[in-house]
Formats: sequence, structure tokens, C-alpha cells
Amino acid sequence: MGRVPRLLVPVLAATFALAAAACGGGSDRSSATTSVVSHSAPRKVDVSIYTGSVCSALATWLDNLANASAVFANTTNTEPDLEKVRAQFVTFFGGAIDETDRMVTEVEDAGVPALPNGTKVSAAMLRELGEFKPLLVDAQGRARRLPVDKPGKFTKQAQMLGAGFRIETTKLETVFDLLGKRFKAPQLTRAAHADANCRQLQP
Repeated sequence: MGRVPRLLVPVLAATFALAAAACGGGSDRSSATTSVVSHSAPRKVDVSIYTGSVCSALATWLDNLANASAVFANTTNTEPDLEKVRAQFVTFFGGAIDETDRMVTEVEDAGVPALPNGTKVSAAMLRELGEFKPLLVDAQGRARRLPVDKPGKFTKQAQMLGAGFRIETTKLETVFDLLGKRFKAPQLTRAAHADANCRQLQP
């Protein structure tokens, strides 16, 4: 049974917590895509209400993942058994997948902004957010394959598990700016800049 070298445990936990940009623990899920299809016609809402609802969902999602990430780091920091650490990684990503599903559902429920291209804006937003789940599913799959019999290789691979997810989260900082430009809707950008939750997503 593999064991993490004493000094590698805190390095592993701390590096992953940063690389994952806040993922959460929970059930072991493995479906490959996030549904972005609403079963009923989405309602039109004021632009500020739409941006506020979307950013509230995103802020809650990131907060929940950050809190779970801290718990995960603390747990792995004191666990020397690599098989147990691997299992915790798998569970960890399962929870992140669940949190992401909930976030996407909340964004779907936000409706469509009352803009000439409102339907396209909401669809594009859901496509952007749909990028997260496949990255987490992939990371969970790679976590299952971490080599518990090779501590050095295990640590290197574990440190990279959340890299793609971390990179994708940086796009949230400018998502409303990009959609505003793409669909010629400057009011979307203005509403996002005026919302406290949206500002939290910015650097």
C-alpha cells in the first residue's frame, strides 16, 4: 500500500487547492456533460435581474467550492495513505461536479435578458458554463488512475489535476464583457459592472 512521503503531503494538498481554484467534495459522479437544455420556455427578465441572478449563482458556486477545497486540503494534509488520498480525490471531484450541476441549473432558471439578442446571450452563457463539468469529469477519471505504488509520480500527477479547471475559471472575469461585445449589448456589460456579485468575479 503506497504512502505519501511526509514532506509531500502538505505540498500536495496546498498545490492542489490552488490549482483547482476551489473544487468541492461530495458524491462520486461520472457523467460527461452538463445539460443546458431547459424543458420550458425561459422567461424574459430585466437585464440587471439576469446579470444579478447569474452572478449570484456563480459567486455561491465558487464560495461552496472554495470552502470544500479547504476541507479537502486539511484532510489530505494529515493522510499518509495514498490509496485513501486517491479515494478522497475521486470523491472531491464528484462533489465539484454536483456543485457545478446546481450552478448551471440556477443560471438556466435566471431566464433570458430582455435584449434583442437575449435568447442568444443566455444560450451563449450556458455554453460557456458548460465547459466546467467535462473538465471536472476528466479530472475525476484521472484521479482514479493515480499510481499509489509510485509516490513521486502520484504527487506530480495530483498537482496537475485541477489545472484545466483553474484556467477555465479565469474566463468568468470577463464573460459579460465578451458577451456584451459579441451580441452588441453594452447594457449587459454595464449591468454586470454595477452588480456586487459580478464584481467579485473580476480581478
